[in-house]
Amino acid sequence: WGVVTAEFDDGALALSRLNATRLVVRFQDGTLIDTDLCDNLPPVCDLQGITADSVGVVLALPLLSANGGNLDDGRDSERPRRWKQERV
Repeated sequence: WGVVTAEFDDGALALSRLNATRLVVRFQDGTLIDTDLCDNLPPVCDLQGITADSVGVVLALPLLSANGGNLDDGRDSERPRRWKQERV
């Protein structure tokens, strides 16, 4: 498990914004995230308020709920959901 590929927009970094352009990650539970195939990229992160010379970036997924409710269908939710509903 780990990061297979992580690519970021250099132009956005020059503007203090972290913008991933490609991610391929295998999580410890076996979940594969591949933005080339089907997964969405994370939102752009604003770095303007950070004063450190280096920043750690953490990739994570919400925990699965055994009782269901793992799909974000656009309604308000108290917790993050594992998958997001999207019509194509």
